Amino acid sequence: MALAVGEGGEQTAPLGRAVIGGLIASTVAVLMIVPLVFAIVQRGASRGSVSQHPDDVSEIMQEH
Repeated sequence: MALAVGEGGEQTAPLGRAVIGGLIASTVAVLMIVPLVFAIVQRGASRGSVSQHPDDVSEIMQEH
């Protein structure tokens, strides 16, 4: 479609190029930009995990 071969290829070539460009742009965004933004947002987040056990006071003691 993007190569404009065949009958009516001249009319469908821009659509084919737009689809291919969109696929390339979205692939780059998902593989590079989204993880980068996630890493920047998570930089200030706490890495500790809260215990689910009701009698565990170690998390409370670390906060004070």
